Amino acid sequence: MAQPHWSLNSDRTKLTVDFPTEPPTRFELDADEMDDFIAHLAEMRAAMTPAVPFSDPDPGSRMSVAASGRWYVHPRGAEGAAILLLHPGYRWVGIALEPEPIRELIQVLLRCLPLNAQSPQSTSNPPK
Repeated sequence: MAQPHWSLNSDRTKLTVDFPTEPPTRFELDADEMDDFIAHLAEMRAAMTPAVPFSDPDPGSRMSVAASGRWYVHPRGAEGAAILLLHPGYRWVGIALEPEPIRELIQVLLRCLPLNAQSPQSTSNPPK
């Protein structure tokens, strides 16, 4: 099956996708339409089988790791917190964690720090 052709217009405000169908199919999306499209694709993928496995990634797994972004923690009281990550392609993506997984995450992150690490400036928003 031939692959679609993806392109941005000259001012990078619209995505055009040309599908090699008979007859050819084209659609154009602005940034807001693209955000909606990505969100709907993610919802549909979550509903598909086979489900995305809830296991650690295998070496060489396909992942989208942003070179820049932000994070935000939204407290949820006794239920834990929602950890949100701002990805330049997906926008805000988050996961709700209960207290014990939060403790585990903290321990893993602490093990990632060098022993003599200084406290870096945070790029997060403090909870309000």
